Amino acid sequence: VLRDIKAKSNGFISDIDTRSIGLAVVALGGGRTRADQDVDHSVGFEHCSGLGTKVSVGDRLCQVIAKNQEQADAAERAIHSAYLIDDKPILELVIDQLKKSKLIDEIVLGISNRNGNEIFIDFANKHKIKYILGDDKDVLQRLIDGAKLVESDIIFRITPENPFIYW
Repeated sequence: VLRDIKAKSNGFISDIDTRSIGLAVVALGGGRTRADQDVDHSVGFEHCSGLGTKVSVGDRLCQVIAKNQEQADAAERAIHSAYLIDDKPILELVIDQLKKSKLIDEIVLGISNRNGNEIFIDFANKHKIKYILGDDKDVLQRLIDGAKLVESDIIFRITPENPFIYW
């Protein structure tokens, strides 16, 4: 059984419970809980949408390959439980959390000057956040330039690709 698992709401994928997805693969037979168990390499998930992806109702979140309808139904429930779709992109959620901190005086976005990143400049302007532009590969220099912009001697780096604080 090959089935697309579709989004039930519009928004941005703001969290994925990857452990739950791993357990769903085990339930399909594509993983094991003991070393003596067989692994069925013909089942699992593919084409899974990643963190931060904008989705609309009906868009594919993931595709399940299962042995039967019952397994596919269980896998679909697991994916819907594992994916959190929020009305804000991850960057906005992270910035909202950072603004709540009483220990942070300034937030500066260090934006790569690579084509296509104009969206982050627009975001910074819309949310009245300072930003610097810098070389795509020199993240350290962007951190230094951001600290200089606000005359800071303490730098705290967080990325929306891998935020370690959750709400």
